[in-house]
Amino acid sequence: MLLMCLMFSFGSGLSLVDTPAPYDNELYHDSGAPLPGDRTSSEDDLSAYFREKGPIAGRLSSNKFITLLGERESGTNWIAGHLHDCFPQLAVSLAVSDWKHFFQWEDRARPEALERSEATVIIMRKPLEWVMGMRHRPWHAPAHRGLTWNEFVKKPWTMDVPSVSPTCTDKEPCRGCIHRGPHSSRCPHYELHPGGSRTPYEGILGMRADKLINFANVSTWMKPVGKTVGVWYEDLMENGTEQLILTLSRLMGKEHHCVPQPAQPDKKKHYQPYPEGYEEWVDEHVHSQSELIFDTFSKATLTGDASAVRQWALLSQHLELSHP
Repeated sequence: MLLMCLMFSFGSGLSLVDTPAPYDNELYHDSGAPLPGDRTSSEDDLSAYFREKGPIAGRLSSNKFITLLGERESGTNWIAGHLHDCFPQLAVSLAVSDWKHFFQWEDRARPEALERSEATVIIMRKPLEWVMGMRHRPWHAPAHRGLTWNEFVKKPWTMDVPSVSPTCTDKEPCRGCIHRGPHSSRCPHYELHPGGSRTPYEGILGMRADKLINFANVSTWMKPVGKTVGVWYEDLMENGTEQLILTLSRLMGKEHHCVPQPAQPDKKKHYQPYPEGYEEWVDEHVHSQSELIFDTFSKATLTGDASAVRQWALLSQHLELSHP
């Protein structure tokens, strides 16, 4: 169920690698071996650094940095390396309040995360490929390993045995570590509905719908407002990264020091052909308004489309996750 409050009608409408893979390989794939192009530092190393230093990953001596957020299986590792290559004078932050993949919370974001970010990039992958990617590599979701697509999309987004921990809330999800086991299977991190009810999502698409809104909302917290760019992974694969890099250069007033990466359209549809019935089920159950909200956010911030800019200006004033 789409959880938001709208005051008007809205119609449809850091690890660096030399050859980054165009999606999040993390540490393992189904065989348990690293994939070609995987980062040279493990997520364990980054996570330990993150826990020790707070929300800023990278050269913390830097006064300024670029912030990067994005769901699992959405290309964040690839883009983190690319941003560092293009803007080597800046560190890359992988959080505002929490690790890059998870819900962010304004009330517990560190002031420097909001005030020192030169720009923020939010990358998401469209639902058909993203859900299938998560089914193949269900990061932090051990109860969803080894399922058919039909089982995966319908299974509640929670552990089979509910946590009894008093610290298991919407801001402290059920987890005891960051990255252990294949696809972090020994480190469950099932995010709950906002509002303190500790209610699990009915499925992965419900969590995704709120994540799209939450990530887009981050743009309204950053100071100064107006330096956040939303982008679909598929658009980067279809068109290359030139538009993203040029937009960031303009927003920050800084030259880039890289050659933008070319289009890679063969990698846009990694999991096709889809199993019979999968595409139809996702199309029927996806939260289309959340998808449209993020799409409007992306068009407004990345391309400067005039109509999208006007719609996003109105939308961002009234958009919020509601309490169940």
